[in-house]
This record gives sequence, C-alpha cells and structure tokens, in this order.
Amino acid sequence: MPRRLLSLDSLGWRAKSHFAPQCPDSEIAPGDQDLCHFYRPFAPHNASNPCRRHSCSIKFHPYTLQRPRVRHKLPRLAGSIVRNCRSRFRWRQVEGLGAGVQGSDAVFVSVSTRCFSELDFAEACHQIVELEFDRVEIWLDEESNHLKPSTVAANPELFASQFRDQNRIPAIAFDLAHDVSGEVFQGICRASKFLRVTQISVPSSPLGTPFNSEIDRLKELVRVAGEEGVRVSIRTERGKLSEDLHNAVELCEAVRGLGLTFDPSYYVNPATVDKVMDLIAPYTFHTHLRDSSVSDVQVQVGLGEVDFSMLVAVLRKVKYNRALSVELIPGRTDPEQRGLELRKLRMLIESLL
Repeated sequence: MPRRLLSLDSLGWRAKSHFAPQCPDSEIAPGDQDLCHFYRPFAPHNASNPCRRHSCSIKFHPYTLQRPRVRHKLPRLAGSIVRNCRSRFRWRQVEGLGAGVQGSDAVFVSVSTRCFSELDFAEACHQIVELEFDRVEIWLDEESNHLKPSTVAANPELFASQFRDQNRIPAIAFDLAHDVSGEVFQGICRASKFLRVTQISVPSSPLGTPFNSEIDRLKELVRVAGEEGVRVSIRTERGKLSEDLHNAVELCEAVRGLGLTFDPSYYVNPATVDKVMDLIAPYTFHTHLRDSSVSDVQVQVGLGEVDFSMLVAVLRKVKYNRALSVELIPGRTDPEQRGLELRKLRMLIESLL
C-alpha cells in the first residue's frame, strides 16, 4: 500500500477500493473523479478517540488526501422557497390583504359612527355601507342611545359576534366619548381583541387636572390595553390637557406606549401649521378628519383651510400606516347634506393616497 495510505491505515481506516468513486457522479465536482473510499469498521468513543461509536466512512482524494467537493442542492432549494414566499407576500400586499394590520404599508380611509350618533348603531353601520366606506370606527358614548360602552363591556364576546353577523365591514378602532371606569375599559379591550381591533382613542382630562395624576391614569389605561394587544391614544381637542400639543407630546413621552389621535381642525393657523405637523407626526396613532377654518371647527368640504395633502405627506415621512378616519360633528352637520359631505371627504382623501 502506498505510503500516503499508511497513516490512514494506522488510524484504523481501510481502503474499500482504489481509484474508484464510491458516490454518484452528480454529487462530485469535476476533477474529483479519482477517489479512494475509506471506511472505519468501529471507532470506540473515549477520551483519546472522540470519534463516533458506530461505523462510518469518508471519501479521500488518492493524491491530495482531501475530501471531494460535494455539490449541495439544499441551499438552492431553500433559496427558491424563500423567493416563492417573498413573491406571495408581495402579491398579498398588492391585493390589499394586509391593509389595516399593524406593520402593513397601506394607509386607508375609514369613518366614525359618530357621524350618525342620533341613529341606532346598526342603522348607522348600514348608512356607512351605503356611502361605500369599507372600514368603520365605533363611537361609544354613555350619554347617548347610539352605543353605550357599558353595553359593549357587559358581554364583549356577544357584541363582537353580533357585529360580525350584522355588518359586512370591519371595525378598525374604538373611540370613547368620555372617561369610563377601569372595569368598563377592560371589557372594551376584550371586545377589541375579539374584533381584532388594535386602536382605542380616549379623552384626556380637563384643563386644570394635575399633570402627574393624568400620567398615572394614562399609564393604567395603557397597561390594561397592552394586555389585550391594543394601543391607546388621546384625542387632541379643546378644553382638555391635550389642547396644547406640547402638553400632549409630553404625556406621550412620559407614558410609554401612548400616542395621539390627531384632529387638525383645531390647528389650521397658517403661521403655525408646519410646526404643528412636524411636532405631532411621530406620536400619531390615529386621526380624525373634517374640513374646518380658523373661526369654525367644521365647514363644508372645500371651504375650509385644512391642508390634507400636507398632512398625508408629513405622516408618510414618519411611515404612518394606519387609518385616516373621517369624523363629522353631529350638531354641525345638516342630515340632508351629511351623505354628500362624507362622500366628498372620502374621495378627496383617497385621491391623496
């Protein structure tokens, strides 16, 4: 036996055949056809011989004593699987199947049932479908006959089941008109989980409330909602601590996980609108949109001063991928013109997307 094989033989390896490949040609790279196949009948496992206990074999080149270059087909197969999965994911994004889901790149238009707060909740949803909206934000007000938060919290699973059976459009958010007790809020969070809603808007405390007390209240709301996988945001509105946007941003920074439901109707001053947009954009979780002027919080679409194109552009910079929700104030809307105003707002916002 040649000297080059003595070292292998001394280690317990024996030549099975000389200069004859022992593996299929499809698995051996060109240039490695002249191979010797060596095997080891038994390799005891101890401190001096860390080999495996069972018989094993290995292929060596007869001149270089190197293992052949085996072509592995698994990486190619794995690569094709990954490419296939990516193509499916892109197809789903194009079809809009991920719209409204956290992490999707699609911004969509929705409408609040507050626009029809004088109607029954089921009738309001019917009217929304007739106006060709495909997503709805649920307005909850204990002082109205529209839909009470206590009703939802009493049996969250039943409410979610009835909503899915009676409506063809999905809910994307809850909006609380007033502060509620901890038990009621927990029930609404459970209803959000059943409906796969990830957003709840709540009011901030009235002006004059101690800042630390408001922080403690909001921390508790965020904690309870976080257990059900729901985000909490405070509305920017007059007469509340969030009226001053600097205070609203400070609350978001003090309460981890808290965001803003931004309503641009109260901040249409041309001298400050740019700074306002840049200030609130990183903290915006949700929006309430209507056309308004400096002197009137709601006017007919096209007669106001809200720059919707600027709002969309600023939110796009911070990769906002959530709802642009239309909300008309009931007391300032003519019921005969309400449908027309909602259609105009929907078409205007969709044209900007």
